[in-house]
Amino acid sequence: MARINLLPWRATLRKERETRFAIHTGIALAITGVIFFGVYYYIDFITEHQKQRNDFLSKEIKQAEKKIEEIKEIRKKHESLTKRIEIIHQLQTSRPEIVHLFNDFAKKMPTGVFYKKVAQTEDKFTLEGIAQSSARVSSLMRQLDESAYFEKPNLVIIQATPNAKEGNKESEFKLMIQQEKSKAEKERIEKEKAEKERAEKAKAAAAAAPAAAPGPKK
Repeated sequence: MARINLLPWRATLRKERETRFAIHTGIALAITGVIFFGVYYYIDFITEHQKQRNDFLSKEIKQAEKKIEEIKEIRKKHESLTKRIEIIHQLQTSRPEIVHLFNDFAKKMPTGVFYKKVAQTEDKFTLEGIAQSSARVSSLMRQLDESAYFEKPNLVIIQATPNAKEGNKESEFKLMIQQEKSKAEKERIEKEKAEKERAEKAKAAAAAAPAAAPGPKK
């Protein structure tokens, strides 16, 4: 005898399929949610870690900038102290020199020459005085030029005195003379000049470096 299935098998099959689809969809949504949460957590972790690194770098940069400012202040103080030491050294060096200078003024002064005024501006001296004749002024200039402390005598003015009478060749004169630099001073000036030239060459080389750089190959 044949058996006949009278149950609604199509509806049951449809229901089973819908149930399986719902389960699969739920599992997919769950997996998607886990993945999304994992990605979100990973991005948040990386962002927070980078933020901490940025904060650390900002603090280090501020400390470095502070140290740079301190170094600049120390350099300024060092330069100031160096200049003061140089000035003190120059004063100590020039202290005995001024004695020799005025002593040499007296030694090199010929008979018949009298100083009215001696003025100094840096390393230059201005001499004003009265001479019994212009030949004595020439003799004064020649002797000062032969001195170990002076160089480049230059006669600015020479004229008869207002009280000069007939037969009296008395003259007023004004001459300028430069102090001859000591060996140490000359070496210092040459050193400063050489350093300045090196700095200018380095600056010119740095300025020319970008222009001399090769362009991109075509």
